[in-house]
Amino acid sequence: MNRYTASERRKETKVRNEEAVGNTECDAHQPNDLEPEEYQPDMKCSGTQTDLTTSDLLAVEDDYRKRLEELSELRTRHAKAYPEQEDLNNDEKMCHFYTGPDSYTVLISLFQIVSSAIHETPVVKRNRFQCFTLILMKLRLNQNNYDLACQFGVK
Repeated sequence: MNRYTASERRKETKVRNEEAVGNTECDAHQPNDLEPEEYQPDMKCSGTQTDLTTSDLLAVEDDYRKRLEELSELRTRHAKAYPEQEDLNNDEKMCHFYTGPDSYTVLISLFQIVSSAIHETPVVKRNRFQCFTLILMKLRLNQNNYDLACQFGVK
């Protein structure tokens, strides 16, 4: 088979495929081919095999951005699944519920006494007060180790 015959076969195959699938070229969305006043972004293109218009795609992109922002917000909230030192300082009931001492000043006094015995390790990635809070929550609330690990982000 020579080059000319092979080229002709490829052309015939291409024509048959285009007839079977339909014309895949779409000039309707090419702003370069049309005058600016004729270009319509909401124009549908049969070659794209979709019913979505440009405005639909923009709406999908906007929804996607909103969902990414919501996901980011939820991740920051999830990262703080345990009471912070400021939370315990601002709310006496929360302090008593999670740790046991009736006030934040008693909690800090107790922390200052035992803080030298709490060792920070690079594996835990929590400061001494967070480790102290974790221990008190385990003792006070009898929480499951897995639950505490999830709350404090410890594996």
